[in-house]
Amino acid sequence: YSFNFFPLLINFNPQFFSLFQSFPLPDSVLLDSILNDTPNKHCLARTYLGRDNGVFTRAGFSLRNFPLYLKPMQELGLEVIGLASAMGKAFAIMHWGAGVNGDDVEFVLGSSAVEHEVEGGLDFQHRAIRFYLLDFGQCGLVDFSDDQDVVYQAFKGAMVTGDNQLFIPHYMKSRELYDAFKAGYMDAGQAILEEMGMGNKFSIEDFMKEYEEYAEDFLL
Repeated sequence: YSFNFFPLLINFNPQFFSLFQSFPLPDSVLLDSILNDTPNKHCLARTYLGRDNGVFTRAGFSLRNFPLYLKPMQELGLEVIGLASAMGKAFAIMHWGAGVNGDDVEFVLGSSAVEHEVEGGLDFQHRAIRFYLLDFGQCGLVDFSDDQDVVYQAFKGAMVTGDNQLFIPHYMKSRELYDAFKAGYMDAGQAILEEMGMGNKFSIEDFMKEYEEYAEDFLL
Protein backbone atom coordinates (compact mmCIF):
# COMPACT_ATOMS: atom_id res chain seq x y z
CA TYR A 1 0.00 0.00 0.00
CA SER A 2 1.50 3.33 -1.03
CA PHE A 3 0.75 6.32 1.16
CA ASN A 4 -0.19 9.42 -0.81
CA PHE A 5 0.24 12.89 0.61
CA PHE A 6 -3.12 14.49 1.34
CA PRO A 7 -3.68 18.14 0.33
CA LEU A 8 -2.15 20.80 2.56
CA LEU A 9 -2.08 24.57 2.43
CA ILE A 10 1.21 26.04 3.65
CA ASN A 11 2.11 29.69 4.16
CA PHE A 12 5.85 30.35 4.30
CA ASN A 13 7.51 33.02 6.40
CA PRO A 14 11.31 33.24 6.86
CA GLN A 15 10.76 32.77 10.60
CA PHE A 16 8.24 29.97 10.63
CA PHE A 17 5.72 27.90 8.74
CA SER A 18 1.97 27.94 9.31
CA LEU A 19 0.44 24.59 8.41
CA PHE A 20 -3.25 24.08 7.71
CA GLN A 21 -5.05 20.90 6.70
CA SER A 22 -7.50 21.14 3.81
CA PHE A 23 -10.17 18.81 2.44
CA PRO A 24 -10.91 16.28 1.08
CA LEU A 25 -8.87 13.72 3.03
CA PRO A 26 -8.19 10.20 1.74
CA ASP A 27 -8.92 7.05 3.70
CA SER A 28 -10.32 8.52 6.93
CA VAL A 29 -9.78 5.27 8.82
CA LEU A 30 -6.08 5.24 7.95
CA LEU A 31 -5.75 8.93 8.73
CA ASP A 32 -7.46 8.55 12.11
CA SER A 33 -5.21 5.63 13.03
CA ILE A 34 -2.14 7.71 12.20
CA LEU A 35 -3.26 10.83 14.07
CA ASN A 36 -4.49 8.88 17.11
CA ASP A 37 -1.31 6.86 17.48
CA THR A 38 0.37 8.39 20.55
CA PRO A 39 3.98 8.21 19.25
CA ASN A 40 2.88 10.21 16.20
CA LYS A 41 2.19 13.21 18.41
CA HIS A 42 5.96 13.67 18.41
CA CYS A 43 6.11 14.53 14.72
CA LEU A 44 9.37 15.55 13.06
CA ALA A 45 9.62 15.73 9.27
CA ARG A 46 13.10 15.26 7.83
CA THR A 47 13.62 17.72 4.98
CA TYR A 48 15.32 15.63 2.31
CA LEU A 49 16.23 18.30 -0.24
CA GLY A 50 18.75 15.92 -1.81
CA ARG A 51 16.30 13.19 -2.85
CA ASP A 52 13.31 13.64 -5.17
CA ASN A 53 11.02 11.01 -3.73
CA GLY A 54 10.65 7.86 -1.65
CA VAL A 55 8.18 5.03 -1.01
CA PHE A 56 5.76 5.01 1.93
CA THR A 57 4.07 1.83 3.13
CA ARG A 58 1.29 1.16 5.63
CA ALA A 59 3.44 -1.24 7.66
CA GLY A 60 5.42 0.59 10.30
CA PHE A 61 4.32 4.03 9.09
CA SER A 62 5.15 6.73 11.63
CA LEU A 63 5.23 10.51 11.81
CA ARG A 64 8.33 10.30 13.98
CA ASN A 65 11.29 11.17 11.75
CA PHE A 66 8.93 11.29 8.78
CA PRO A 67 10.93 11.50 5.51
CA LEU A 68 9.72 14.53 3.55
CA TYR A 69 11.27 14.38 0.09
CA LEU A 70 11.85 17.20 -2.37
CA LYS A 71 8.98 16.65 -4.82
CA PRO A 72 6.31 16.39 -2.09
CA MET A 73 7.73 19.55 -0.51
CA GLN A 74 7.39 21.33 -3.84
CA GLU A 75 3.85 20.00 -4.30
CA LEU A 76 2.95 21.27 -0.83
CA GLY A 77 4.22 24.72 -1.74
CA LEU A 78 7.08 24.81 0.74
CA GLU A 79 9.70 27.50 0.12
CA VAL A 80 12.49 25.02 -0.58
CA ILE A 81 14.89 27.75 -1.73
CA GLY A 82 14.66 29.32 1.71
CA LEU A 83 15.20 25.96 3.38
CA ALA A 84 18.26 25.29 1.21
CA SER A 85 19.76 28.68 2.06
CA ALA A 86 19.14 28.17 5.79
CA MET A 87 20.68 24.70 5.58
CA GLY A 88 23.79 26.11 3.90
CA LYS A 89 24.18 28.73 6.62
CA ALA A 90 23.76 26.06 9.30
CA PHE A 91 26.52 23.90 7.81
CA ALA A 92 28.83 26.92 7.60
CA ILE A 93 28.19 27.76 11.25
CA MET A 94 28.86 24.15 12.28
CA HIS A 95 32.05 24.01 10.22
CA TRP A 96 33.70 27.37 10.70
CA GLY A 97 31.99 28.64 13.84
CA ALA A 98 31.78 25.50 15.99
CA GLY A 99 34.61 23.51 14.40
CA VAL A 100 32.59 20.30 13.95
CA ASN A 101 32.16 18.30 10.76
CA GLY A 102 28.34 18.07 10.91
CA ASP A 103 28.35 14.29 10.52
CA ASP A 104 24.89 12.67 10.68
CA VAL A 105 22.99 15.78 11.78
CA GLU A 106 19.30 16.15 10.95
CA PHE A 107 17.29 19.04 9.53
CA VAL A 108 13.62 18.74 10.41
CA LEU A 109 10.33 20.57 10.47
CA GLY A 110 8.83 20.48 13.95
CA SER A 111 6.45 22.50 16.07
CA SER A 112 6.83 24.89 18.97
CA ALA A 113 4.33 26.61 21.23
CA VAL A 114 3.13 30.03 20.11
CA GLU A 115 4.11 32.94 22.33
CA HIS A 116 1.42 35.50 23.11
CA GLU A 117 2.72 39.06 22.94
CA VAL A 118 -0.23 40.52 24.86
CA GLU A 119 -0.90 37.86 27.49
CA GLY A 120 2.69 36.68 27.80
CA GLY A 121 3.79 33.06 28.14
CA LEU A 122 3.42 30.14 25.76
CA ASP A 123 0.22 28.72 24.28
CA PHE A 124 0.71 24.97 23.89
CA GLN A 125 -2.69 24.59 22.21
CA HIS A 126 -1.53 26.62 19.21
CA ARG A 127 1.75 25.74 17.59
CA ALA A 128 3.99 27.10 14.83
CA ILE A 129 5.99 24.91 12.45
CA ARG A 130 9.71 25.73 12.48
CA PHE A 131 12.95 24.52 10.90
CA TYR A 132 15.33 22.78 13.32
CA LEU A 133 18.85 21.35 13.30
CA LEU A 134 19.18 18.29 15.56
CA ASP A 135 21.36 15.38 16.62
CA PHE A 136 25.03 16.24 17.00
CA GLY A 137 25.97 12.91 18.58
CA GLN A 138 28.12 11.72 15.67
CA CYS A 139 29.80 15.05 14.96
CA GLY A 140 33.58 15.10 15.14
CA LEU A 141 35.74 18.03 16.19
CA VAL A 142 37.99 19.60 13.57
CA ASP A 143 41.29 21.24 14.53
CA PHE A 144 41.89 24.47 12.62
CA SER A 145 45.60 24.23 13.36
CA ASP A 146 45.75 21.26 10.96
CA ASP A 147 46.72 21.75 7.34
CA GLN A 148 44.12 23.26 5.04
CA ASP A 149 43.57 20.04 3.08
CA VAL A 150 42.98 18.06 6.30
CA VAL A 151 40.30 20.52 7.45
CA TYR A 152 38.62 20.60 4.04
CA GLN A 153 38.58 16.80 3.87
CA ALA A 154 36.96 16.52 7.30
CA PHE A 155 34.14 18.82 6.25
CA LYS A 156 33.47 17.63 2.70
CA GLY A 157 33.81 13.97 3.69
CA ALA A 158 30.98 14.30 6.20
CA MET A 159 28.82 16.22 3.72
CA VAL A 160 28.62 13.34 1.23
CA THR A 161 28.16 10.43 3.65
CA GLY A 162 25.19 9.05 5.58
CA ASP A 163 21.98 11.05 5.62
CA ASN A 164 23.76 14.33 4.88
CA GLN A 165 23.56 13.50 1.18
CA LEU A 166 19.78 13.27 1.59
CA PHE A 167 19.49 16.66 3.27
CA ILE A 168 21.91 18.70 1.14
CA PRO A 169 20.56 19.62 -2.32
CA HIS A 170 22.12 17.51 -5.05
CA TYR A 171 25.01 19.34 -6.70
CA MET A 172 24.04 18.30 -10.25
CA LYS A 173 20.36 17.25 -10.19
CA SER A 174 18.93 20.29 -8.33
CA ARG A 175 21.15 23.14 -9.43
CA GLU A 176 18.87 26.00 -8.32
CA LEU A 177 18.48 24.50 -4.85
CA TYR A 178 22.18 23.76 -4.60
CA ASP A 179 23.03 27.33 -5.62
CA ALA A 180 20.83 28.61 -2.76
CA PHE A 181 22.57 26.21 -0.36
CA LYS A 182 25.97 27.33 -1.64
CA ALA A 183 25.14 31.03 -1.37
CA GLY A 184 23.94 30.58 2.21
CA TYR A 185 27.06 28.60 3.09
CA MET A 186 29.44 31.10 1.51
CA ASP A 187 27.78 34.16 3.06
CA ALA A 188 27.85 32.72 6.57
CA GLY A 189 31.23 31.04 6.18
CA GLN A 190 32.98 34.15 4.89
CA ALA A 191 31.56 36.28 7.70
CA ILE A 192 32.76 33.75 10.29
CA LEU A 193 36.27 33.50 8.81
CA GLU A 194 36.61 37.27 8.88
CA GLU A 195 35.33 37.43 12.46
CA MET A 196 37.68 34.63 13.57
CA GLY A 197 40.67 36.04 11.69
CA MET A 198 41.13 32.85 9.64
CA GLY A 199 40.64 34.35 6.19
CA ASN A 200 44.34 34.11 5.35
CA LYS A 201 44.45 30.35 5.89
CA PHE A 202 41.07 29.17 4.61
CA SER A 203 38.92 30.14 1.64
CA ILE A 204 35.19 29.41 1.56
CA GLU A 205 35.17 29.69 -2.23
CA ASP A 206 38.03 27.20 -2.60
CA PHE A 207 36.39 24.82 -0.15
CA MET A 208 33.09 24.83 -2.04
CA LYS A 209 34.92 24.13 -5.31
CA GLU A 210 36.62 21.16 -3.67
CA TYR A 211 33.30 19.94 -2.28
CA GLU A 212 31.68 20.08 -5.72
CA GLU A 213 34.52 18.08 -7.27
CA TYR A 214 34.33 15.61 -4.40
CA ALA A 215 30.54 15.33 -4.64
CA GLU A 216 30.71 14.36 -8.32
CA ASP A 217 32.47 11.13 -7.35
CA PHE A 218 30.30 10.22 -4.35
CA LEU A 219 26.73 11.38 -4.94
CA LEU A 220 24.30 9.16 -6.85
